[in-house]
Amino acid sequence: MARGRFPFRDLTHQRFSRLFVVAWAGRQHELKAHRALWRVRCDCGREKLVRADALLSGSTKSCGCYLSDLRRLQMKALHAVSADLIHQSNGST
Repeated sequence: MARGRFPFRDLTHQRFSRLFVVAWAGRQHELKAHRALWRVRCDCGREKLVRADALLSGSTKSCGCYLSDLRRLQMKALHAVSADLIHQSNGST
């Protein structure tokens, strides 16, 4: 889809992992590059602006909630292993 002089692929209404593209949000000017920005809504409900190349490459998968969820799961697993080790060291099997 052409936006002014710069042709951009229309990503509206597409899903990229946890992100749903709501609307085109303009261009980000970096040196000589003009990168398309898209307004996305995460499955958790947050909205943010994301560059098209980050969506298309898969480098941005969520608003940040994915890492929080992953850390929470890792801590639960670590806690379960720790509790099991403590239980075993107390002589109970």
